[in-house]
Parts: sequence; structure tokens; C-alpha cells
Amino acid sequence: MFFRKNDVHVPDTPETPPPVPLSMRMAHWVYTLSDDWYIREDVYVENTNFDYVLLSRYGIYAVYMQPLMGYVVAQGMGLKVNGEPQDHLIRLIRSRNVFLERTLKVRVTPVAMFDNSDIRGFDLGGVKIANPELLVNYLEALQVVSIPLKSLNALNKAIKAAQQTNPSDVTS
Repeated sequence: MFFRKNDVHVPDTPETPPPVPLSMRMAHWVYTLSDDWYIREDVYVENTNFDYVLLSRYGIYAVYMQPLMGYVVAQGMGLKVNGEPQDHLIRLIRSRNVFLERTLKVRVTPVAMFDNSDIRGFDLGGVKIANPELLVNYLEALQVVSIPLKSLNALNKAIKAAQQTNPSDVTS
């Protein structure tokens, strides 16, 4: 193949793809869930933000995006990211999740979401530790119905109403 002196050869596929923002990676995976799932993104309840709330007859999951990525190990009751203890993240997630459960008056399973991470261990004292692909595969494999359809629709409407009355949406 011959090139003129001023021609620049551009390969068909770049060697390193451009970085994808964290929220787009999770958004890509979460929207591959089946139609059995209601997906609520950026839910605000009384000035508290929840990144994703996923509702289905199989349960309700609150997804808390984590700013860290890398090698994540959930073992016993401890969490390490790239070898550094991160137990404070689990305590924070649990406290925020209790608030959401009190508001919705139903059990909510918390998920610590580590984008672009290698996960070792999945459950840390009731908090699921996952990357987007692992979470979607887990949710799609659920078979036991835990919430009646009528209750699920009511919960979805309650979350939607809470989103629409978000005080941060009101302009001064």
C-alpha cells in the first residue's frame, strides 16, 4: 500500500478507545435489563440522591455508584479496593439504605457499584458488591417473586412522585 507524503493513515479501529464516563457505562448495562424491571435514575428523596433504584417483582435494589475502580475484594465483613480498606463506604451505603427503606416502607437491597472493576466476592453483610455486568446477570437470574405486582406499581408511582417534587428542580 502506498501513501502520498502528506496522507495520514488512520486505522479502522483505534488502539485505545476513548474513555467512557462512569455513568454511561452503568447506564449501558442497566438498560439491558428485561421489561420486568422499572429503572429509576437519579432518584431524590428528601434531598438525598440515589443513583439508581431498580424495581421488580423480584425485589428492589438501590445502586450506589462508587468513585473507585480496580481490584475489589469483599471478604468476611471487610471491603478492599486495590488493597486499601474501604469499610466506610459500606457503612455509608447501609445508612443511606435504611433511610430509603423507611421512606418506601419495604426492604431494599443495597448495591455498591464499582464500574470497570474486577470483583472478588459478591455479598458483604447484605450489601451486594458488583460491577454493571455482574449486577445485570444476577438480577436477570432471580426467580423468586417477593413483591406483588400491585405493590410494585404503587412503589414505582411513589418514587416517580418523589422525583417530580424534588426541591432542587425548583428554580428560585
